[in-house]
Amino acid sequence: MEIELKLSLEPAAVAALRGHPLLAHYRQRRPRSRQVDNEYHDTPELDLWRHGLELRLRRLGGRAPQTHLQTLKVLRSPGAGDRAPGGLHRLDEWEVPLGRAALDIPALLDGLPPSAADVAQRVRKAAAHPLFGPRVRTHYRRTTWPLMSAQGDLVELALDLGEVRADGHVLPLCEVELELLGGEESALFELAHALQSGLPLRLERRGKAERGYALLAQRPAAAPRLAKAVPLVPTTPWADALRAIVEECLAQVQGNEAGVIESTDAEYVHQMRIGLRRLRSALGLFKEFAAPPPAVLAGLRWSAEQLGEARDAEVLAHETLARVAAPTGPKELEIGWPGLLAAMLAAAEAARQQAVRAVRTPRHQGWQLALMAWVCGLSSSAPQAGKAAEHTAPAAGGDAPVSLPAFAQRRLQRLRKRLVRDGRHLQDVDASARHDARVVAKKLRYATEMLGALQPGHRDGRGRHGRHRLRALAALQQQLGLLNDAEVAAERLTRLAARSSAQSPALAPAAAYALGWLAADAEQRVRRLGRVWRRVREEL
Repeated sequence: MEIELKLSLEPAAVAALRGHPLLAHYRQRRPRSRQVDNEYHDTPELDLWRHGLELRLRRLGGRAPQTHLQTLKVLRSPGAGDRAPGGLHRLDEWEVPLGRAALDIPALLDGLPPSAADVAQRVRKAAAHPLFGPRVRTHYRRTTWPLMSAQGDLVELALDLGEVRADGHVLPLCEVELELLGGEESALFELAHALQSGLPLRLERRGKAERGYALLAQRPAAAPRLAKAVPLVPTTPWADALRAIVEECLAQVQGNEAGVIESTDAEYVHQMRIGLRRLRSALGLFKEFAAPPPAVLAGLRWSAEQLGEARDAEVLAHETLARVAAPTGPKELEIGWPGLLAAMLAAAEAARQQAVRAVRTPRHQGWQLALMAWVCGLSSSAPQAGKAAEHTAPAAGGDAPVSLPAFAQRRLQRLRKRLVRDGRHLQDVDASARHDARVVAKKLRYATEMLGALQPGHRDGRGRHGRHRLRALAALQQQLGLLNDAEVAAERLTRLAARSSAQSPALAPAAAYALGWLAADAEQRVRRLGRVWRRVREEL
């Protein structure tokens, strides 16, 4: 299996990477460079790619005699869109040396193990297509540094400079690959974090071929990446459970970064913010096992604040004010209303651009690399599989350790009790208390999605009762969220009215009208909270 971390690099920083003291300190020999030319073969319908397969013909140039290789790669999650959990690419691959620059399908199939019979059948069928041939080409100069960490981990760092070509389209290529040759996966993230602190490096979830196939298809940006369930079982080691959950949360964060930067769709910011919240919730759930480094938590909190500001501004401009009935009089109100909407849209755009700048920063990338280095280190330092200690968590008060399912049950029960306490009088408390209940409901929902499969009596955590509970929590969260949106809107509109009284007098009455409409709407929603809460209470 090939295990590697890919990072895009700003071309202007290539010289800084070459001269980085870390490479000089840990390298085992002088760097070497070779020209690499690749062709990725497939049918016109991309049958191999659609099933998570890459068939590559490679020519290696340079001072040594040219060599040719054919490689078949099987992506970790074919068709799932999450081929690099946490940013790490894990690929099963089979490589066959060739005597000339042409595929040898029989030789490739002869080298596949019996367990890859389905893969062999797909390759055989695709290769028989009359128009089977190269669909994506990559051409780049590769410079490699063999490195050894202080702990003895072997890593090859490769700098690739060139281009990706597909159907007449060209994409410049400037990236760093860190391939694990021996040792722990955490070494890749530790090395990347050390380099990233001084270089404009960004995690790259897509391989070269995937970027080429995207060019070939001329697809629009990927749809916003939603949260997905994590398949845990009661015997899952605690470190593996935490790592799986962290990787899923990071997949949601990283899967929406390009949309935040390149698109105007507010859903990318929304889903990225959810991923950050789920990640913070997960780390809080597992703090009885191990606590992340403070710098990771600080960086995560900072990114969440940046995305939160953008999300609040976009909700007000695109959702909250869209629910407000446009005024029909007096005239000054009708004149000021379009100006108010325009002012909120401008504020949302400014907040969005601030979020874009935050996502591009080394700080946002850095805590993700540090988090993965930490969580991979937990997995590698956990007891060997099969030992009871691997599946247990510390118990409160220094008692004997409890099993992972019992730990999950305890955490979920604690959150349910908190929600019952905070939700009992939702109609009678102030906005601050309702916000606290909303936070608890959100934590319980996330925890149920993450740990529900570990509850006694819930084989998969998503049985009929589990689905009803999640729906009830989602309904409560939605209603409390709308009330919170009204509070955020009130704060922002009040500030706007105060600023505009002198500069843009027409905006003040429009803001006052929106405040009044939202207050009346919130009052109606508060009265309906009782019915929503009763449904939640029945499912708890």
